[in-house]
Amino acid sequence: MTGFDEGGTLLGGRYLLGDLLGVGGSASVFEADDLRSPEALRGASPERVAVKVLHPHLSAHEGACEAFLREARAAQSLDHPGIAAVHASGAEDIGGIRTAWIALDLVTGGSLADRVARTGPMGVAEAAAVLDGVLGALGAAHRAGLVHRDVSPANVLLQQVDPDEPLRAEQVRVVDLGLADATGSTAVGADLLRTPAGGAADPGERGVIGNAHYMSPEQAQGRPVRAAGDLYQAGALLYFLLTGRPPYPLPSADQVLQAHVSAPQPVPSALEPGARVLDRVVVHAMAKTPARRYRDAEEFRAAVRAAVGPDRAETRAPGQRPATRDLDPSGAVSSEGAAGQEVRATQVLRGATRPGEPVGADLDYLDPVGPPATSPVTAGPPSPAGGAVLGVAVAAVLGIALWGALTAAADPGAPSPQISTSTSAAADPAPTTEAPVVPPSVPSPATTTDAEPTPTTDPVRITVPTLYGTLSDSLQALRDAGLQLGAVTRADSAEAADKVLGQAPAAGEAVDAGSTVEVTLASGFNAVPEVTGTTVANATASLQDAGFTVAVSGPAPGVDASGTDLIVGTRPVGGSRLRVGATVTLVVAAAVPTPSPDPSPVLGDGA
Repeated sequence: MTGFDEGGTLLGGRYLLGDLLGVGGSASVFEADDLRSPEALRGASPERVAVKVLHPHLSAHEGACEAFLREARAAQSLDHPGIAAVHASGAEDIGGIRTAWIALDLVTGGSLADRVARTGPMGVAEAAAVLDGVLGALGAAHRAGLVHRDVSPANVLLQQVDPDEPLRAEQVRVVDLGLADATGSTAVGADLLRTPAGGAADPGERGVIGNAHYMSPEQAQGRPVRAAGDLYQAGALLYFLLTGRPPYPLPSADQVLQAHVSAPQPVPSALEPGARVLDRVVVHAMAKTPARRYRDAEEFRAAVRAAVGPDRAETRAPGQRPATRDLDPSGAVSSEGAAGQEVRATQVLRGATRPGEPVGADLDYLDPVGPPATSPVTAGPPSPAGGAVLGVAVAAVLGIALWGALTAAADPGAPSPQISTSTSAAADPAPTTEAPVVPPSVPSPATTTDAEPTPTTDPVRITVPTLYGTLSDSLQALRDAGLQLGAVTRADSAEAADKVLGQAPAAGEAVDAGSTVEVTLASGFNAVPEVTGTTVANATASLQDAGFTVAVSGPAPGVDASGTDLIVGTRPVGGSRLRVGATVTLVVAAAVPTPSPDPSPVLGDGA
């Protein structure tokens, strides 16, 4: 049964629409009862779900309807607690009106944008917990070959939220996979789903689709977007959670996009001093070049956990705004940008691609453009232990200098202490057997009358840092942390030669000082994927993901291949081992000529 029943509108013969939950640019969202849920079939109250109904003027448009249902198919291929599950979808005529819909999990706690607008920026531990949930969901999508491409505060919902309690990772639900696509695809199009009611969607007017405030540099330039693009957006989301505003709150979308492409990454502690422990994490995640970001969502999660630490407590109660915030005159915190800014969340951004450059022209930008920066602000996330060692070293230097000044005042003939500020393990002085000099105001242990057993000290435990960049970068990071380089192996991958691919133990694990860390580097070679039988579009994405440049041999001389043409082979063949960046040619099936009908015989007179 479909359409209007005694109880209201029924979609798909099972979803009975109820109250309106919200309205967006492309669809309305209703609460609904699933009349075929196991609970309903047992005679109990039916399961409550959310049903997203495409606006009628878009449901009537074939392209918009297909794009809308593509979101359902993308989400249905994923099974992760951090992604709102799609139950069913469809399109049907109801009362003469074409209606496209998606039924999905009902998430009642609002979005991160709502939460921050209501309670203000989050503390470090709460923001880290939320991001942990987001990265877990993105990791599942990436393993399935999908890139979200629209990670923003409005697209992260919260389940079972207590307003008086900090958020937890398991409460996070990532939604709106309307822009999700195979890794390596661009986000360029006409975006019919985000055409305002009454507005005309011009198929020839194309632009970059997405939320300008959280868009990666490569997406802003119309280039292919891989998983690293989502990690950039997650870094921008983390900045928002910590500060209550997007990374570049500028007046126009064009200015925001330009800032994402070329401006230095912002640090959250500039607005929130308490967020300093996550400055390096945000900067590393938002690196302009994808190859300089975290390798994957799991490495990003490990870096956040290592920076925050397992026992870090919140410094303020939920909802308590920090005293150092710069608020607009109304005291409101905008979830989208500066006060009064009129920038729609996710939209077609005209002219965002670089003038004169073909969309997705090359993938050279995915490789590092130079040696990794050595500045402590931009070099990526060092280990928290390294930061602690530096802090202790500075404190020790200041303490010794003060002690020297005091002893010099008490005994002008006393020698000044010699201080070395080097943090290198190789520069440490050899152990000495001389008794330590004790300041006059401190009783000497030798004068103590009660004999105390010498306490045993536990081995120093060090948090393994995240290794990235080249082998020399990793070696320096290990030395700074008090660790040693172990075995080095090489593996084929899509990354440039000598780029760090993995490490053991993993980043964030605690090990004894002086332990070794094994490193896996990219060999600079990779195997050609087997793409025979797939379409040109899918084969191109697979080859680009594997690190190769793609050429296409058309179905006939002078005839260009389309994205839906089938591949009958590659040159070289699938399985061949090539240097990363080499060209692989796709061979498209030859077009089958359509036979022309035989001419009808002309009958003569008298025939």
